[in-house]
Amino acid sequence: MQYKIIQLENATIIVPKGEIDAYLVPEFKQVIEEQTERGNNTIIIDLKHVSYLDSSALGLLVS
Repeated sequence: MQYKIIQLENATIIVPKGEIDAYLVPEFKQVIEEQTERGNNTIIIDLKHVSYLDSSALGLLVS
């Protein structure tokens, strides 16, 4: 999975690209968890470059 992380003054934006399915959810979860472990409490997930999102990826975003 390709992604870009943009660090703003008061938020972190994660911009994934391509498809996020059950196979890639663990990797995507790790990316998000790394940001929260660094103390980035405001995380924005920008999905404009995601062409497919399955139910497991949606579940990750909701949790």
